[in-house]
Amino acid sequence: MRDMQAEFGMSFNYLRAWRGKEAALTSLRGDDAESYNALKAKFGGMLLEACGHDANGCIFPLAFANLVYPDAAFGICVQHLAANLKTRYKDFKGPLKTYFDDASRSYLLSEHHRHMESICSRNPDMHRYLVQADPIKWSRAYFNGRRWFVERREEALKITPKLAPKAEKFVCTNFSLGLTVMPRPTDQFEYAVTSNDGQIWIVDMSEMTFHPIGSAEGWDVPEEVISQIVNHPNTKRGPGRPRVRRILSQGEEHEPIRYGRCNGYGHNRQTCTNLVPLQVHPTTRSQQSFTTPSS
Repeated sequence: MRDMQAEFGMSFNYLRAWRGKEAALTSLRGDDAESYNALKAKFGGMLLEACGHDANGCIFPLAFANLVYPDAAFGICVQHLAANLKTRYKDFKGPLKTYFDDASRSYLLSEHHRHMESICSRNPDMHRYLVQADPIKWSRAYFNGRRWFVERREEALKITPKLAPKAEKFVCTNFSLGLTVMPRPTDQFEYAVTSNDGQIWIVDMSEMTFHPIGSAEGWDVPEEVISQIVNHPNTKRGPGRPRVRRILSQGEEHEPIRYGRCNGYGHNRQTCTNLVPLQVHPTTRSQQSFTTPSS
């Protein structure tokens, strides 16, 4: 308002400024009521709800608004019911009021019944009054609008794994499929994984990403690469016979050859000149003779 008065010299009250703003927004974004053309009247006869996904992948309501919905559950205000109990029963204080508050706010039916029994033991007439008022209308455990949350809570308490059932099934399925593939490391962080259908995937553990390689038939190779001729490297074979033994490293000593028959070093069967004892039968052990490898 001050900006309009300073820039254009116009003076008007707050209501006119608000109406002008609404008219400008309607001209810019359109009328919100036109988005609800299926309703009987403007925003009438419809339940608006904001939902999300829980850990099990199910729809979880975050907030809802009941707009003249004919099938909505009808409830009694607990504060007004407590005021009626205070007017009707003089002892509605201390333990009795605590039992009533707990009975109205309990999520579980067992807890609600326990608090109602405590009320019945202290004031049976109050218990009859609350039963006639219908706990479906004033207790959280019986109320139809809240019962859905109670059932979901009871199901959630039965879950023993750390994950939700849907997430647990997803992890177990992928784990079973992972046992059928064999990863091959390509570098320190990347692995080539071949799936059951023959598809090769590159998994990067550092970036936590994966992408398929695909078969050679599906590769999009540029024409300049296809037309390029790659010749063998221009190398020349060295003179002499190829080396059989490898070149020793610095500080490494050559291990001499040991002939196992005479346990001598530096020769083999063809070049051995040492005397080798013959294999003598035990009955003729006293008759020993020696021979050379050539004998």
